[in-house]
Amino acid sequence: MKDTDYKISTFAFAEKNDVWEHILYILDLNIENETQRAIAAEIAGEARVHQCGRANAISDFKNLLLAERRKARIEAGLTPE
Repeated sequence: MKDTDYKISTFAFAEKNDVWEHILYILDLNIENETQRAIAAEIAGEARVHQCGRANAISDFKNLLLAERRKARIEAGLTPE
């Protein structure tokens, strides 16, 4: 996809969207999984730092998607959530 092909309005859907809900669910599961690995007793040193980074990256990605949706809904004249 080229930058010129991107349409933020794609994220402005008003009705329930099963694909969107499943994406958020998978992200939440993976955030939880990576966080649990990061705080596991057997993890130490750089491995713990690496796991924390993985959990943080997935969380950041989810927040990016949510921010795009919020921005799209506002531009479409809808409520942010």
